[in-house]
Amino acid sequence: MRSPISMATLTGIAVAAAVSGPWAQGARPGDLRPFVVGLAAKDGDEPTCSGVVVGRCAVATAAHCVVGEPPLRVQLADGTARNVVRVRSHPGYRLSNDGEPIDDVAVLGLDAPVPGDPLPIDLGDGASWSGGAVAAAGVAGGAFRQSSAYARPRGVAAFVTHDGGRLCHGDSGGPVAAWRGRRWVLVGLTSATVDALGGCSRGLIHVRTAAHASFFRAAGVFDGAGGCDATTAASAARL
Repeated sequence: MRSPISMATLTGIAVAAAVSGPWAQGARPGDLRPFVVGLAAKDGDEPTCSGVVVGRCAVATAAHCVVGEPPLRVQLADGTARNVVRVRSHPGYRLSNDGEPIDDVAVLGLDAPVPGDPLPIDLGDGASWSGGAVAAAGVAGGAFRQSSAYARPRGVAAFVTHDGGRLCHGDSGGPVAAWRGRRWVLVGLTSATVDALGGCSRGLIHVRTAAHASFFRAAGVFDGAGGCDATTAASAARL
């Protein structure tokens, strides 16, 4: 996560070893790495946050990752990069009195399409996910890591997991996905630690995508999110 972190949980059962980028190398069936990106201010910088490809021209991340100095470059799993041409944060993003991020979601539009398929998003159109086994991933410092966890609801707009602190600084905005049928589906984005004083080992909070369906649609993830041009923007995968 991007410092400072406040209130978010991540519960883990198993974790993949950290792999330095380009993190597409050595990908195995079940890996989230083709969908995970790093956010940086400029070329050559280490990622300060993570994100996930949700459309050929769109990346989703945490809103706190784009506040102040928004990222200008998105580093892809294959080692290439894209410029950020549009940043849209949830209009309700704020910190609670306890320092917990609220509506911590944002969408970035890119200047050129990303190869491969985007990660389908759970927008609650069908049977909405409400907890269970998940995988969470990020690219803190440019090194890919993925952990397995059991997620428990935290109100209607978030859920928590615990993985002993394996995901932490730099992993904010990274995907949390549930396995449905024969594919991963994006159910959340990593937001903050549950206990700011206890650090990442005390658990992480993730924002539920289904609770922010109207924002994702309004941000245009199915139409390029303001990035690429209309002739090259492909639709995001929708449930």
